[in-house]
Amino acid sequence: MRHRVTTGHQSAHRRQRLGMAGLGTLVAILAMSPQSLAHRAAHRPMFVSVNGPSDYLNYDGDNANLSRNTRDWPLTLIFYRNAAVNKVGDALAARGYKNFGSPAYEPYHSGSGAHTRYDTSKGRKTDCDSHNNDYHYRFYAPGNTDRFYDLKYGYVVVASTHIDHNECTSGPKRYGRSEEVEQRIANDAEAIGWSVRRNHSALLNREPLRRDRNDPGHVWENNGIATDVRVP
Repeated sequence: MRHRVTTGHQSAHRRQRLGMAGLGTLVAILAMSPQSLAHRAAHRPMFVSVNGPSDYLNYDGDNANLSRNTRDWPLTLIFYRNAAVNKVGDALAARGYKNFGSPAYEPYHSGSGAHTRYDTSKGRKTDCDSHNNDYHYRFYAPGNTDRFYDLKYGYVVVASTHIDHNECTSGPKRYGRSEEVEQRIANDAEAIGWSVRRNHSALLNREPLRRDRNDPGHVWENNGIATDVRVP
């Protein structure tokens, strides 16, 4: 079953960000001031296909008042055709993603409603490997159905990805490298027998490999083009 929470606080060792901005609608996101780093990616709502009935933000975040300064990770995976949160989670659990992580938030619009809604997900993660890394994804969809609907792509779930380093030990914590986990999960999806289109959907959230200057434990890496996974 899906693990839902009602609080937006991360574990004590997770990131502290500078500033919080209220979010009334996704339109308000587009009106925010430019980011301080010129190479930072766009922070905007995305449709699964042109004129799709639902849209979602291309990053998840540390709390429901999601702004550029409280972003957590870029979205890197789109599960489509007959996807649902529990269906994806159960299948990937058999590939080792059986543990829960800490929660994050994902704003979205679904249908004709004018108000931004939020999904909260702890996602699933692997056990730590010999390098003290676990591989973590969080999947998002409307809370009442646990999947988006798109006229072209059918039932859709979107996901962010990252590595957790040293969460299983007392060593220095680091998080990030979303691109690596995207490709790892693409391999696992192919092993399940699902069709995979790597680097297929441009989400405009490219992040060059670097440490975040406000949080050196947060390591960005994403090419900005999500992998699509067809779920039968």
